[in-house]
Amino acid sequence: ELLAPLWSELKPSSQIALGICANLRGQATIEQIRIAGELDEGEASVAVKDLLSVGLLRTVRATDRPNVFICASAVRRFVNAQTPVRRRAEFTSRLAAHYTGYFSRHWEDAHTATHHLNGLRMTIANLREEGRDPELQQLFGNTLDLFFTLGRFADRIELGGLAYDSAIRSGDHRAASLACSVISSTHAIRGEMDAAREALALGLVAAERSGSAAEKARQMRDTGFIRYRSREAEQALSAVEGAEELALADGDLNNRVDIIGVQM
Repeated sequence: ELLAPLWSELKPSSQIALGICANLRGQATIEQIRIAGELDEGEASVAVKDLLSVGLLRTVRATDRPNVFICASAVRRFVNAQTPVRRRAEFTSRLAAHYTGYFSRHWEDAHTATHHLNGLRMTIANLREEGRDPELQQLFGNTLDLFFTLGRFADRIELGGLAYDSAIRSGDHRAASLACSVISSTHAIRGEMDAAREALALGLVAAERSGSAAEKARQMRDTGFIRYRSREAEQALSAVEGAEELALADGDLNNRVDIIGVQM
């Protein structure tokens, strides 16, 4: 009753901007609103100003990154209910396509990623919720190293879990192996060895089912890394023996570099 009159009086561009903010779990930047809504910079800025003026958004300012615009949880629930599922899917599609394209070309641009961490996390979560598994795997694969570089280990584990569930749902065992590798290696870095071994066990099964030499090499690398982090250096070297050749034979150079890293 409180929000319906305000919503009906908003301009279409303001409804789009608020819908994008709600779709990203209640927070978005101007750039994310512009990309997801196919708005130019002026339209996005005017829409946000209108929403601020009626109290539907508030601003969180930061000195080293773009301002973030936040809507309350009650507003988010109301707006999501008012926004057609098709339109919400369009918001997700545009952000996913933008992030996948950008980070496939600039896959070490951690500086830009710091401005989009919530957008990346929520886009992957929305793809999972919408059942769009190929898009999810592509975006996850292009950004997983950025979360490592930024030390966002909890995010890596959470997003790895979403990617694993998505891969199993779609029968993509290679993607399941990669997701398990992200989870197991991150737990190992944090010293959570039991959790690392649990993820490794799932990864070994996924790699076997994939029939991929590269994925077998990846899991050998993870076995060695967990051994190394468990202070078992000799066993670690034995575990990765022959893994580099498997990765190279399958043309997976990134995997090969990770294997050499464990050996070093």
